[in-house]
Amino acid sequence: MRKLFVTIFCVFLIIDCFPQKNSDYERIPFEIQDGYILLPVNFSKKAKFNLVFDSTGQGGCLSRQGISKLSGEIGQNLYELLRNNYIQKNPNATSGQVEAEMTALKIGKKSLVRLNVFWCGNHSFYDEPFFALQNSILPGDGCITIDVFRNEKNIVVDCKNNVLEINAPTCQKGGIKLYKLDEGAINAYYVLGELDGIKQPFIIATASFAMIVRENIKDSTVYDYNDIKKMSLSGNSYTEYYTGQMAKIKICDFEQNYTVFRYNDVAIKHKDKEIFAASSFFNILGLPFFEDKCVQFDFENMMLYVW
Repeated sequence: MRKLFVTIFCVFLIIDCFPQKNSDYERIPFEIQDGYILLPVNFSKKAKFNLVFDSTGQGGCLSRQGISKLSGEIGQNLYELLRNNYIQKNPNATSGQVEAEMTALKIGKKSLVRLNVFWCGNHSFYDEPFFALQNSILPGDGCITIDVFRNEKNIVVDCKNNVLEINAPTCQKGGIKLYKLDEGAINAYYVLGELDGIKQPFIIATASFAMIVRENIKDSTVYDYNDIKKMSLSGNSYTEYYTGQMAKIKICDFEQNYTVFRYNDVAIKHKDKEIFAASSFFNILGLPFFEDKCVQFDFENMMLYVW
């Protein structure tokens, strides 16, 4: 028997089954649609949610389609359920306060649901936040981030066979150091590679359909993120993209020419200073990098392998 418990901002799904130990090796087929990896995820072992796999961010998100599907699983409109729950918990709240809370949920400012357990294949995951993703251009029901898999030994994104491997044998050669960027709004992994022969940092972003590189690379300095945060981020910066440009990118032992987006200023305007900093000093390895390759994220040793 499944029971659903709703707290002030969270939905907990408790399933009466014993989850498989997550040390087990598993291969999970995925689809690539419109330039995005779609990974099958189950919130209740019934309805399958197709979520974009994103190697940046935390937890996951649900599109309008995903929220509608989850409402069907619950048997009640999710927003109505959360509104009623908030009013019950805060009987003296004004209508303005209620609407403010609902707006925060709908625009993704606060966690929409926190699922006690959900499955990707036979692997179970616990207590991860999912945010609302309104007006999404992503296909499917939302997204799931690589951060969900952070406690596994490793994962392999195999775009040769369209399979995600969990806890595969660790590759032993040809790897490079994997760095974690975990600063407030920024949660991502990056590596050091070469852009047109110049040493540069690259954020790995599977949910980016394009390769994005800086136009103004004047030296091979690779800044530590703590140093980046100390730099002046003020000024009237703007971004102008050039499409159809070519760049030679080398990661591990793979060197390849890619069609890229180049931006002509080292600062991307954003109200969040941390996003501003990261996008100013990092290039983006999008899904084109993964095509016809296997990429292993070795979380135990913080290494990246490509073959």
